[in-house]
Amino acid sequence: MLYKRGKVYWYNFRWSMKQADGTVENFRIRQTAKTQNKNDAKNVEDEHRRALRLGEIHPNDPWPKAATSAPPVFRSFSKEFLKYAETNTKAGTHTFPAARHPLGHGSNKPHRRRQGTRRHDF
Repeated sequence: MLYKRGKVYWYNFRWSMKQADGTVENFRIRQTAKTQNKNDAKNVEDEHRRALRLGEIHPNDPWPKAATSAPPVFRSFSKEFLKYAETNTKAGTHTFPAARHPLGHGSNKPHRRRQGTRRHDF
């Protein structure tokens, strides 16, 4: 069933699944079609029913499925970032020590520890 809430169409239907042990499980699907066109909303509902019928998704899964992408690896991302910074900043300002060294500094020496605890000791 298609209906309109505000300017956007929603769809609502019931879906039954027969389990391996012979029991029947019923689900109520009620979601937005995210469109203001009735024909597009009908196509979204039909596509959702098709995915359920083919077993591509479970009725409790979100629809449409969110695209999963892995986060970028730091090494490849830092190369892309440095290339971007080189082309979009003035010459000499595109060096970022934290992007070139994994620990964020230029050497492998440990940082110097503070000697005093008062403000004027630093």
